[in-house]
Amino acid sequence: MWWILILLIIVILLILLVVSVLISKQSNSHKYDWINLPFYQKMRHLGRNPPDYAHRLADKYTVKDIVKEKCPKINIAKLIYVSDSCQLPRLDTILEPNKSYLLKANNGSARNKKINIHSNIDKLNQKMERWLSIPYHTYQTDEKFYGQIHPKVLIEEMIDNIAYEYRIYCFHGTPHYIRAKKCDKISLTYYTPDWKKTDISHMYTPSLGCIPKPKYLEKLISCAKQLSKNIAFVCVDIMATTGGKLYFGEFTFTPHNSSRILVPDRYQEVFSNLWKYRD
Repeated sequence: MWWILILLIIVILLILLVVSVLISKQSNSHKYDWINLPFYQKMRHLGRNPPDYAHRLADKYTVKDIVKEKCPKINIAKLIYVSDSCQLPRLDTILEPNKSYLLKANNGSARNKKINIHSNIDKLNQKMERWLSIPYHTYQTDEKFYGQIHPKVLIEEMIDNIAYEYRIYCFHGTPHYIRAKKCDKISLTYYTPDWKKTDISHMYTPSLGCIPKPKYLEKLISCAKQLSKNIAFVCVDIMATTGGKLYFGEFTFTPHNSSRILVPDRYQEVFSNLWKYRD
């Protein structure tokens, strides 16, 4: 009977060897595929297989402390109220008269509403119940990291006099492209970090005119660099007031839900080449 046992051990070892070879080939294939994937497909992979830190940076609440630590020189909207409940207290107990605030959920995109002390609290509670009860990632399939966030409702002070919004595309901690948008305009314009205008635009959004080079450009890039440190790819969204004061907006890992929106199409390869490896 001993020879049967030896034969069984040999068979098991052979099976383990074959499995190991197959896993190795699959791993190498993934590495090869990653190099050749277009940019939007890399974003989809990130959204479906997010790194461990993604949900903490995408969380509109926990990100505040992270930003303070990573880049103390950038401003953050003042937090007035935070709760797990979708039932707000009386607004006159937490808000000041003659001021505007932003009500938002921490676990998704475009879940926000401008409010003030006179807002209809019943309608706000209904809206928050929808925000907290319907996980954002269930209908935005390429953003699984939102599903790892414990839902909360926040109220922040409204930032006054926002003039420009910037989205800085950072690869491996280095800013490479800046999407600039004037707040009262629909059009977007993309620039290099030395403020040379590119021909990048969006499939459904025009790129018109020029946006003047900001006096705070060096600080803008420095903040984006600090905030994107040790991250393979992320967009750092920053807002600037008319007086040149910079406020952190959010981290965006999958712009436009990873859609193939950038045109001309060659920029899919350009952006992909900047994204050397996954986290």
